[in-house]
Amino acid sequence: MSGLGRKVWRRLPEGLRDRLRVALYNRRCAPARFSLRDGVYATTFQGQELKTWDHPFELVEGLRRYLRRQAPSPGQVVVDAGAFHGLYALWFASRVGPGGRVVAVEPDAGNLRSLRRNLALNPGLRVDVVEEPLWSEVAEVGFFPQGNVASSFFWSPAGQAAEPRRTTTLDVIVASLSLPRLDFVKMDVEGAEVHALRGAEASILKLRPCFAVASYHQVDGGPTFPAVEAFFRASGYGCETVSYGVECMTYGWPG
Repeated sequence: MSGLGRKVWRRLPEGLRDRLRVALYNRRCAPARFSLRDGVYATTFQGQELKTWDHPFELVEGLRRYLRRQAPSPGQVVVDAGAFHGLYALWFASRVGPGGRVVAVEPDAGNLRSLRRNLALNPGLRVDVVEEPLWSEVAEVGFFPQGNVASSFFWSPAGQAAEPRRTTTLDVIVASLSLPRLDFVKMDVEGAEVHALRGAEASILKLRPCFAVASYHQVDGGPTFPAVEAFFRASGYGCETVSYGVECMTYGWPG
């Protein structure tokens, strides 16, 4: 959009901008369909309808990336690590159905409020919420909450002090919720990928889930995908990293 176009866009009433966004993404994301009524978005994709207070337009493209190798099916158990506002968790819940289970892990308080508001709009879908951040062990670790997708253990705006947070692990979640299986883990944890995977070693050995890990985050001067790939190979998994522009995803599956 040109500078003039941005100026014109900013002068439009917010309601009109919302309607224009819906029309644009209905064309861009077909066959997905979006609508907006009384401030609530309805999204229909692959036969599933979700309602959210937050705009859902990134959901369709994100699902195509996360589900490149594995799509949840009825009766399965899914963990959404780094659930943000819960859009993916809700869609996973619609896929696994009442016989399955979805666990959303989201440690940021602002994101949690939005997640719970969105869950309340979809009372027929069950999503368990875990508020502790994922790590390699249960410990107290400094965390930088941002109220957006950038909440992290590793970076913060200038001058913001880390908040001490009690962490958890995927192994602890599996045990505490008595999960009989774990089929798929979607992970977007802003640089903590390898730490979170190390905290899942027992579950990986026993339950053999598939993974889709956002692995483009910069830690110690480089992206995390080489370390994520090395972890999967050491665990006897197959793996593949796929680039999506400036981002990439590492997929891991039982060998």
